[in-house]
Amino acid sequence: MEDRTRAIDRLKAWGGTALYEAVVKGLQQVASGTGRKAVVVFTDGDDRSSPIDARELRRAIEENDAVVYFVAAGDAARPGPTRQLLEELAEISGGAVLQGRSDESLREAFAQVRAEIRNQYLLTYVPARLAPAGTYRPLSVKVACDGCRVRARKGYRTVNPNR
Repeated sequence: MEDRTRAIDRLKAWGGTALYEAVVKGLQQVASGTGRKAVVVFTDGDDRSSPIDARELRRAIEENDAVVYFVAAGDAARPGPTRQLLEELAEISGGAVLQGRSDESLREAFAQVRAEIRNQYLLTYVPARLAPAGTYRPLSVKVACDGCRVRARKGYRTVNPNR
């Protein structure tokens, strides 16, 4: 166990991370599925080489019904602009950012993601008025339960049904 921890600590990111593109590819992979959907991203830092920017990634998350979880290590786990962006992206989808700086915290982070996915509920509704494709629709989910906590996406972007 200690050998693995030392080996992980010796790893150095060398750049070239296409974080935004990887998240979009993950969203595309789960888009055609049914039921609950989640994308889990293990990252140590910010994007270095994606052909898309953070604005386009935000939109892709808004257009997909998957929950996005980030397990952050290295620079991504420290307070700063990268961590702040990951928090924002996770919140859009109803997901979370979890820290994984050691073997134990990684195990705990992935266990928490598994537990949350197992305990998700899928709520659907039909709006009274259909909005044009590309419209952002805010959502609010509340429960009447003392001590209950709800994490839900903040809204969604309508898409062209012929896509």
